[in-house]
Amino acid sequence: KFIRPFIILILFVVIHSLVANFLPYPFNLINIFVVLFMAEVYLRRDSQVGVFLAMGFLLDIFSVNLFGVNIISIFFAYIMMEWLLKNFLSNSHFYTVFLAAGLSVFWFRLVYLLIIFSYNFFTAAANFFNVQLLIDWLWEGLMTALFSTLIYLLFFRLSRVVNPAYIFFKR
Repeated sequence: KFIRPFIILILFVVIHSLVANFLPYPFNLINIFVVLFMAEVYLRRDSQVGVFLAMGFLLDIFSVNLFGVNIISIFFAYIMMEWLLKNFLSNSHFYTVFLAAGLSVFWFRLVYLLIIFSYNFFTAAANFFNVQLLIDWLWEGLMTALFSTLIYLLFFRLSRVVNPAYIFFKR
């Protein structure tokens, strides 16, 4: 029981690193964790906050950022996205997936930015924020939302069409 989640955890961290390092410019900004958030919520499994915190921990270990920034950002993005999907965006249409993925990247980057700004304020470190960073974050939101929507349309909608059990046994 313990080995399988650990292997999946390592697999997604490796996939995230491969996407970030080997794909060309706009596509390397796809946030694999947000895509995994969306799949976890739409599969209607129990809350997997611990798995996402472990992923954030592994991401923090191999990152050049301050330790803990990714963990806190992933945690708040996951909580906000799950809350939005369960309370406001409750229907399962592709535009809901697109909006939820974009909003979760927004929450992830907002918490990330607030932590970095507060660190820079209290330590008088150099400011890293510029227009190119904002453009990269907008591309990240767009690419992640498009990729999440594509995954949703391919796997979740197509599996209902192809699966004959869906006609006889509704979930």
